Amino acid sequence: LIINIHPWEHNEVAPPLTAALKIDVPIVAIHLTRPSIVIPDREKMGIANHTDSAKGAYIIKNYDKKKPKKGVVIIRCTAPTNSLMQILPLIKNKGPNIKIIAAISMELFKVQNQKYQESVISSTEWNDCMIITNTSLKGMGRWIKNPIVAKYSLSPDFDDRWRTGGTVDQIVTESRLDSLSILNAFKRFSNERDKRLGLLKKDIPNY
Repeated sequence: LIINIHPWEHNEVAPPLTAALKIDVPIVAIHLTRPSIVIPDREKMGIANHTDSAKGAYIIKNYDKKKPKKGVVIIRCTAPTNSLMQILPLIKNKGPNIKIIAAISMELFKVQNQKYQESVISSTEWNDCMIITNTSLKGMGRWIKNPIVAKYSLSPDFDDRWRTGGTVDQIVTESRLDSLSILNAFKRFSNERDKRLGLLKKDIPNY
Protein backbone atom coordinates (compact mmCIF):
# COMPACT_ATOMS: atom_id res chain seq x y z
CA LEU A 1 0.00 0.00 0.00
CA ILE A 2 1.11 3.54 -0.72
CA ILE A 3 -0.20 7.05 -0.17
CA ASN A 4 0.67 9.48 -2.96
CA ILE A 5 0.61 13.20 -2.19
CA HIS A 6 0.65 15.90 -4.88
CA PRO A 7 0.84 19.35 -3.22
CA TRP A 8 0.76 22.19 -5.73
CA GLU A 9 2.39 24.81 -3.50
CA HIS A 10 4.72 24.54 -0.51
CA ASN A 11 2.05 25.27 2.13
CA GLU A 12 0.36 22.03 1.09
CA VAL A 13 3.31 19.80 1.95
CA ALA A 14 2.98 19.53 5.74
CA PRO A 15 -0.81 19.03 6.18
CA PRO A 16 -1.24 15.97 3.94
CA LEU A 17 2.10 14.52 5.04
CA THR A 18 1.03 14.75 8.66
CA ALA A 19 -2.30 13.12 7.82
CA ALA A 20 -0.61 10.34 5.84
CA LEU A 21 1.84 9.51 8.63
CA LYS A 22 -1.10 8.82 10.93
CA ILE A 23 -2.24 6.00 8.63
CA ASP A 24 -0.68 2.54 8.84
CA VAL A 25 0.90 2.26 5.39
CA PRO A 26 4.51 1.31 4.55
CA ILE A 27 5.12 4.01 1.92
CA VAL A 28 4.20 7.69 1.65
CA ALA A 29 5.32 9.31 -1.62
CA ILE A 30 5.41 13.11 -1.82
CA HIS A 31 5.54 14.46 -5.37
CA LEU A 32 7.04 17.82 -4.49
CA THR A 33 6.42 21.10 -6.25
CA ARG A 34 9.52 22.66 -7.85
CA PRO A 35 8.73 25.69 -10.06
CA SER A 36 8.82 29.09 -8.39
CA ILE A 37 5.26 30.38 -8.24
CA VAL A 38 3.33 33.18 -6.60
CA ILE A 39 1.38 31.83 -3.63
CA PRO A 40 -2.21 33.06 -3.94
CA ASP A 41 -4.17 34.90 -1.26
CA ARG A 42 -6.62 32.07 -0.72
CA GLU A 43 -9.03 34.04 1.44
CA LYS A 44 -9.20 36.89 -1.07
CA MET A 45 -9.75 34.48 -3.97
CA GLY A 46 -12.31 32.36 -2.14
CA ILE A 47 -10.19 29.20 -2.19
CA ALA A 48 -10.26 26.61 0.60
CA ASN A 49 -7.53 26.92 3.23
CA HIS A 50 -4.28 25.09 2.52
CA THR A 51 -4.91 22.86 5.55
CA ASP A 52 -7.76 21.24 3.60
CA SER A 53 -5.07 19.59 1.47
CA ALA A 54 -4.84 17.07 4.33
CA LYS A 55 -8.25 15.80 3.21
CA GLY A 56 -6.91 14.74 -0.19
CA ALA A 57 -9.15 17.04 -2.25
CA TYR A 58 -10.87 20.38 -1.80
CA ILE A 59 -12.84 22.94 -3.78
CA ILE A 60 -10.93 25.76 -5.48
CA LYS A 61 -14.06 27.17 -7.10
CA ASN A 62 -17.63 26.09 -6.52
CA TYR A 63 -20.64 26.47 -8.81
CA ASP A 64 -22.59 29.68 -9.01
CA LYS A 65 -25.94 28.41 -7.75
CA LYS A 66 -27.77 30.98 -9.88
CA LYS A 67 -26.50 29.53 -13.17
CA PRO A 68 -26.76 26.13 -14.91
CA LYS A 69 -23.97 23.78 -13.88
CA LYS A 70 -21.48 22.94 -16.61
CA GLY A 71 -19.34 20.23 -15.03
CA VAL A 72 -16.41 19.53 -12.71
CA VAL A 73 -12.71 20.15 -13.33
CA ILE A 74 -10.22 18.07 -11.32
CA ILE A 75 -6.77 19.65 -11.36
CA ARG A 76 -3.48 18.32 -9.98
CA CYS A 77 0.13 19.54 -9.67
CA THR A 78 1.93 22.88 -9.67
CA ALA A 79 2.20 24.08 -13.27
CA PRO A 80 -1.45 23.66 -14.31
CA THR A 81 -2.78 24.96 -10.98
CA ASN A 82 -0.49 27.97 -11.22
CA SER A 83 -1.85 28.64 -14.72
CA LEU A 84 -5.37 28.33 -13.35
CA MET A 85 -4.68 30.88 -10.61
CA GLN A 86 -3.80 33.46 -13.25
CA ILE A 87 -7.26 33.23 -14.82
CA LEU A 88 -9.39 32.25 -11.83
CA PRO A 89 -10.86 35.76 -11.32
CA LEU A 90 -11.83 35.84 -15.00
CA ILE A 91 -13.47 32.43 -14.76
CA LYS A 92 -15.42 33.48 -11.69
CA ASN A 93 -16.65 36.67 -13.32
CA LYS A 94 -17.20 35.75 -16.96
CA GLY A 95 -16.23 32.11 -17.40
CA PRO A 96 -18.29 28.93 -17.61
CA ASN A 97 -20.11 27.81 -14.46
CA ILE A 98 -17.80 24.98 -13.49
CA LYS A 99 -16.66 23.53 -10.18
CA ILE A 100 -12.89 23.21 -9.79
CA ILE A 101 -11.36 20.67 -7.39
CA ALA A 102 -7.74 20.36 -6.27
CA ALA A 103 -6.66 16.72 -6.37
CA ILE A 104 -3.97 16.24 -3.71
CA SER A 105 -4.25 12.57 -2.74
CA MET A 106 -6.89 10.03 -3.67
CA GLU A 107 -5.81 7.85 -0.76
CA LEU A 108 -6.35 10.65 1.77
CA PHE A 109 -9.61 11.64 0.10
CA LYS A 110 -10.96 8.11 0.40
CA VAL A 111 -10.41 7.99 4.17
CA GLN A 112 -12.60 11.07 4.70
CA ASN A 113 -16.17 10.55 5.81
CA GLN A 114 -18.84 10.17 3.14
CA LYS A 115 -20.34 13.57 3.92
CA TYR A 116 -17.10 15.37 3.13
CA GLN A 117 -16.46 13.35 -0.02
CA GLU A 118 -19.95 14.13 -1.30
CA SER A 119 -19.53 17.83 -0.46
CA VAL A 120 -16.48 17.98 -2.72
CA ILE A 121 -17.77 15.80 -5.55
CA SER A 122 -21.02 13.86 -5.52
CA SER A 123 -21.47 10.38 -6.93
CA THR A 124 -23.28 11.78 -9.99
CA GLU A 125 -20.64 14.44 -10.68
CA TRP A 126 -17.85 11.92 -11.31
CA ASN A 127 -19.17 11.29 -14.81
CA ASP A 128 -19.37 15.03 -15.58
CA CYS A 129 -15.65 15.80 -15.23
CA MET A 130 -12.47 16.73 -17.01
CA ILE A 131 -8.90 16.36 -15.70
CA ILE A 132 -5.92 18.72 -15.83
CA THR A 133 -2.52 17.38 -14.79
CA ASN A 134 1.17 17.78 -15.57
CA THR A 135 1.65 14.03 -15.12
CA SER A 136 0.39 11.39 -17.53
CA LEU A 137 -3.34 10.96 -17.96
CA LYS A 138 -2.91 7.30 -17.02
CA GLY A 139 -1.41 8.48 -13.73
CA MET A 140 -4.76 10.13 -12.99
CA GLY A 141 -6.62 6.87 -13.54
CA ARG A 142 -8.33 6.79 -10.13
CA TRP A 143 -9.81 10.23 -10.78
CA ILE A 144 -11.16 9.29 -14.23
CA LYS A 145 -14.45 7.41 -14.21
CA ASN A 146 -15.18 7.04 -17.93
CA PRO A 147 -13.50 7.51 -21.34
CA ILE A 148 -15.40 10.74 -22.05
CA VAL A 149 -13.67 12.35 -19.05
CA ALA A 150 -10.29 11.49 -20.57
CA LYS A 151 -11.34 12.84 -23.97
CA TYR A 152 -11.84 16.35 -22.59
CA SER A 153 -8.81 16.34 -20.28
CA LEU A 154 -5.44 18.10 -20.50
CA SER A 155 -2.09 16.40 -19.88
CA PRO A 156 1.44 16.64 -21.35
CA ASP A 157 1.10 13.22 -23.01
CA PHE A 158 -1.89 14.27 -25.14
CA ASP A 159 -0.08 13.13 -28.30
CA ASP A 160 1.86 10.22 -26.74
CA ARG A 161 5.16 12.05 -27.23
CA TRP A 162 7.87 13.38 -24.95
CA ARG A 163 7.88 17.15 -24.71
CA THR A 164 10.87 18.74 -26.42
CA GLY A 165 12.17 20.70 -23.40
CA GLY A 166 13.14 24.33 -22.82
CA THR A 167 12.21 26.82 -20.13
CA VAL A 168 9.41 26.08 -17.68
CA ASP A 169 7.10 28.45 -19.56
CA GLN A 170 7.94 26.82 -22.89
CA ILE A 171 7.28 23.33 -21.56
CA VAL A 172 4.02 24.42 -19.95
CA THR A 173 2.83 25.98 -23.21
CA GLU A 174 3.89 23.00 -25.31
CA SER A 175 2.07 20.73 -22.83
CA ARG A 176 -1.08 22.84 -23.32
CA LEU A 177 -1.15 23.67 -19.62
CA ASP A 178 -0.79 27.44 -20.00
CA SER A 179 -3.64 29.74 -18.98
CA LEU A 180 -4.99 30.24 -22.50
CA SER A 181 -5.06 26.51 -23.24
CA ILE A 182 -6.83 25.83 -19.96
CA LEU A 183 -9.38 28.58 -20.60
CA ASN A 184 -10.11 27.22 -24.08
CA ALA A 185 -10.45 23.70 -22.66
CA PHE A 186 -12.94 24.99 -20.09
CA LYS A 187 -15.01 26.60 -22.83
CA ARG A 188 -15.07 23.43 -24.94
CA PHE A 189 -15.87 21.27 -21.92
CA SER A 190 -18.71 23.59 -20.91
CA ASN A 191 -20.14 24.23 -24.38
CA GLU A 192 -20.21 20.52 -25.23
CA ARG A 193 -21.78 19.34 -21.98
CA ASP A 194 -24.96 18.06 -23.63
CA LYS A 195 -22.86 16.21 -26.18
CA ARG A 196 -20.65 14.69 -23.46
CA LEU A 197 -23.54 13.46 -21.37
CA GLY A 198 -25.32 12.23 -24.49
CA LEU A 199 -22.37 10.01 -25.33
CA LEU A 200 -22.47 8.59 -21.82
CA LYS A 201 -26.15 7.82 -22.08
CA LYS A 202 -25.53 5.85 -25.27
CA ASP A 203 -23.30 3.49 -23.29
CA ILE A 204 -26.08 2.63 -20.83
CA PRO A 205 -27.79 -0.65 -21.82
CA ASN A 206 -31.47 -0.29 -22.66
CA TYR A 207 -33.04 -3.64 -21.78
